[in-house]
Order: sequence, then C-alpha cells, then structure tokens
Amino acid sequence: MDAMSVVTCAVAETSERVAGSEPLSADNVAAQIRAAFEQARPAAVKIGMLPDVAVIEAVADTLGELLADDVPTPVILDPIVATSSGKVVMDAPSRRCLAGELLPLATVVTPNTEELRILSACSDEAIDGGAVVDEVAAQVKTLLLLGAGSVVLTGGHDETSQDCVDRLFVDADSGELPTERCTCRNRRLPARFHGTGCVFSTALTCFLAAGEPLSDAVGHAADYIHALLERTLSQRQAEGEKEPYLLVHQGGDACVTRDEEG
Repeated sequence: MDAMSVVTCAVAETSERVAGSEPLSADNVAAQIRAAFEQARPAAVKIGMLPDVAVIEAVADTLGELLADDVPTPVILDPIVATSSGKVVMDAPSRRCLAGELLPLATVVTPNTEELRILSACSDEAIDGGAVVDEVAAQVKTLLLLGAGSVVLTGGHDETSQDCVDRLFVDADSGELPTERCTCRNRRLPARFHGTGCVFSTALTCFLAAGEPLSDAVGHAADYIHALLERTLSQRQAEGEKEPYLLVHQGGDACVTRDEEG
C-alpha cells in the first residue's frame, strides 16, 4: 500500500518539545491535495496537523470538492490541538473552524480526552447536562451532532488508569447518547512515548483503506500500536535507557482484549 503526504506545516521538533513551526500557505496545501488525487484516488484520507484557519478552510474546501462523488472514501481526522509535551498548536478560531468545517467530512475523528473536551466546547448546541450521567458520552454526542460519522476516544494520555482504553462511539437514535460499539483495552507500559496518537490514527487509516469494517480497523490499530510500544520499550531497555521516551515507528503483531457490542 502506497501513501502520499500533504505537508501543512514545517515543524522543528524533538522527542521532548516543539522548537518552532512555520505554516505553509493555504494555496500550496490545496495544490498538494489536488496533485495527490491526480496521481491516484486514495482509498482513505487522514487529516493531521492543521496550523491555522486558512489551511483548515483550504483542506475542507478541496476535499469537499474532490470527495463529492459517490465513491466511498473514509476520512480519518486526528485533531492535533496540542503536542504530547503540552504545547498548544491550534488556537481558538482554528478549533472552531475545524469543528465546523472538517468534522462533517470525517468518517471517524480520533481525539484524546482533552481534545474531546476542547472540541465539544466549540459547539453552540450543548447537550442538556441535567439529563446526562456520562459527561464523556455527552461530549462525544456533541461531536456527532457537529457532523462526525463516529468517534474513537483514545486513552493513551489518561495516566490515571492502569490500562490504555480506546473506545469507538457511533451515533444512536436522534436525541440519545451515542452507542459504544468497540472497546480496546491494553496494559499501560512503564514509559513515556511521543506521537502515539498520530501512529494510531495512521494505522486506523491503513486498515480502513484495506477495506476493513470500522470496529475491526479500530481493534487492529490498537493491536499495532501496543505491539509497537512494547517492542520499542524492550529495545530501549536493552540499550540501557532508564526512561524510554522516543517512539520508533516499526511494524509488528500483538494481542489485545477487545469487547464489542452491536
């Protein structure tokens, strides 16, 4: 499977921090997208870091035009609001633009807990808190009302849990909270890793591009990232590194406990 990249921003970054960034022009980003589609119609599209409103609008307008036909093409939106080191990379106007312009194009959006909270706050139509028991489900429902086809809430950043839990939500009947379709649970590893959300969403894109159903693709992406982290940790420990941090992107197999409904 071949992949084509569209660069939206040049970033100077180490495994620990972002030293600087320079957005590309909206016209350049749109031209890259058109060139990629001209080369070959993609089996799936992943959207990652978007630096400003102009680029977000360019991506939304260009993809909206190129995907307007009846050819089914999954769109995976990884809403990068802040880096693993905590640096905010998307300001408030950009977040609102992403919520309004790109969520309606997304087959699946893959926020972590903090990104879910921030994006759900972009909606002018809040879920009635008086009737809501599960705040996370209400936030997910808000993203679905904004137009996302489904939501995978990633659990790698929740250090209060001994497990990393990735949860797939799909829309329920109108007015009801979303249905949790698939839950992937993996043992949390004793290390810090950089870029896990990006690798997870990329793996999910690849499995969807191969034609897998969404629940299976989410489970296989969780398998992949867990095996990747285990092997990276083992390699770093073998090299004598006391606090492994850097994520090395390699392939691998894994096992995961997956509970499914529906």
